Amino acid sequence: FDAAAIPHSYYVYRILEGTGHPIFASNVIGFFSWFIAGLIVYYLARAVLSLHVTTAFFVALIYLLLPTYFVRFNIELVYYAASNAFFFIGFFLYVYLSRRLSWGYGFLASIPFFVLSFLTNSILVFYVIFLATDFLRSMGKPTPQTLLRTLWGWFRVKFPLVLLPVIFWIAQSIIVGDSHGPYADYNQIIFFYNPHFLTIAASLIQNVWEFVVWGLFWPFVGPWEVLLRK
Repeated sequence: FDAAAIPHSYYVYRILEGTGHPIFASNVIGFFSWFIAGLIVYYLARAVLSLHVTTAFFVALIYLLLPTYFVRFNIELVYYAASNAFFFIGFFLYVYLSRRLSWGYGFLASIPFFVLSFLTNSILVFYVIFLATDFLRSMGKPTPQTLLRTLWGWFRVKFPLVLLPVIFWIAQSIIVGDSHGPYADYNQIIFFYNPHFLTIAASLIQNVWEFVVWGLFWPFVGPWEVLLRK
């Protein structure tokens, strides 16, 4: 686990092994993680985006039908499901407490859940969606002429939101260090100076249509494939 810079997975593995039925325990965790995340997506669609009940339900349903995995047991996929739940729980606490009390209370309550979700690097990137949502909720939809001034005004007040993932990433880099071994590149954040960045970017651009098609049809094809395996 240290070789892949994911030492937290060791403790997840020990907890699952301690249950005596690790596969069943991982399935339970995965189910309730996605279930909780789906409920919160519905809440956010209604409370933040002000979508109609039917539209919000459809958005949550599409989120839950995103491509899933067909392996029986994988320690990282268990934590990935939990990371989704942690991220949306933090999102929910921030929005809910910001409305009831203040954004400061919401931020403090959401920190533990955001930090737990950041242990999966892709969630660390998705945090940008949370920042964009808060910016639009707080400042409205700025015009191109006032965008920079409005963004600066939001940042002066809400800068702790922006600094949280930066502080986490720096702390993780210092504590965990560089990954090595056969799984060193798993779920890593790729910067422009990475020697493989252009190759990966070119592959993504070349296959963008394939991603779009699978994103539309996979929720329907996937369950059918599972049924054929039964």
